[in-house]
Amino acid sequence: MWLKSKNWFIEHLSGTYGRVWLGIISFTESIFLPVPTDIFMMLVLLMKDNVKRWVHYATITMITSVIGAVVGYIMSFWLFDIFGPPLISVLGLEQEFAKTQSFLESSVFLFTFIGAVTPLPFKVFVLTAGFLKVNFLLFLLASVLGRSVRLYAGAWLVKKYGQHGVIYVKKYTPHITVISLMLLFVYILGYMFL
Repeated sequence: MWLKSKNWFIEHLSGTYGRVWLGIISFTESIFLPVPTDIFMMLVLLMKDNVKRWVHYATITMITSVIGAVVGYIMSFWLFDIFGPPLISVLGLEQEFAKTQSFLESSVFLFTFIGAVTPLPFKVFVLTAGFLKVNFLLFLLASVLGRSVRLYAGAWLVKKYGQHGVIYVKKYTPHITVISLMLLFVYILGYMFL
């Protein structure tokens, strides 16, 4: 199954419309796709002689990822308006919701930046930000900066080290994820108790 999917992606990413497919994958990854967009970008860079255009492919991936984040934020924002208030009221979570919203509003840039730059699932941060109606401009700025850092760094590693750059990213992604979760947890605890 995985091999079949992998071959399908390789066929489409290496075809005439490879950049379009990369953009679609990157867009949907910010909303619901469970596989990080970096993998597909790196795959495209390793094909043919694309590595020379690493900035071009990183830019396509970053822009479409941020557009996906904006769409995800808006979807979550509006769906919450329909279902959220009655659900929160029925569950008696009005105070908890207000506290969480206040926390994220005061730290929206950091919260979104962590989601955009680390291997943590960006879509969770995107949908939560829309759901809690955090400041959109701060959300957008953090998304652009975080995605830029992550994607340009990944593309540069492939340009500099080729296949070894991809291996390096795969090897250290779990470590970066755990450290990111620990730092986020410590930050939240510090915010709540200090």
